[in-house]
Amino acid sequence: MGDVLEQFFILTGLLVCLACLAKCVRFSRCVLLNYWKVLPKSFLRSMGQWAVITGAGDGIGKAYSFESGLQGGV
Repeated sequence: MGDVLEQFFILTGLLVCLACLAKCVRFSRCVLLNYWKVLPKSFLRSMGQWAVITGAGDGIGKAYSFESGLQGGV
């Protein structure tokens, strides 16, 4: 009786581990395929000229962003 019960718990644990592994693989595929897609080069070209100004909240970055805006962007 003890051997049968032990085999049952081993099999149950194995099935639970396989189910968790399958969910992790499915989640990883979803994240990798949907959220980390590389944008095509034509997408960036279709936006025209643009620039990223970091620190535009105050100081030099703010002044640079205002000047860039006054001149019609980059």
